[in-house]
Amino acid sequence: MYLVAMFIVVFLTDFVYLKPNELDKQKSYIETNIRYTKQAYDINIDEVELASAGTITSEDIEQNTDVIQNINMYNDARILSHLEEYQTNFGYYTFNSTQERFI
Repeated sequence: MYLVAMFIVVFLTDFVYLKPNELDKQKSYIETNIRYTKQAYDINIDEVELASAGTITSEDIEQNTDVIQNINMYNDARILSHLEEYQTNFGYYTFNSTQERFI
């Protein structure tokens, strides 16, 4: 009976006290975790807030076609390593380039 009562108390505390503002309760722990992770991996990157410029229009696309054409949609090395690992197990396929696969 004691365990059932404790379970109900823990559940109600979690449901009533923590769930409505869980992010606020854990924000300091998350910030500390991020700070020490950056320190452990020697990540020294300045964070910059970017303001939204709104919706992209068709004129924006037409004016920036060279930029849009230069956007990488996939990483060749990552795709090749994945293909080698998962699709060449039985020797049926070999991949020298991702271009033959995705064109």
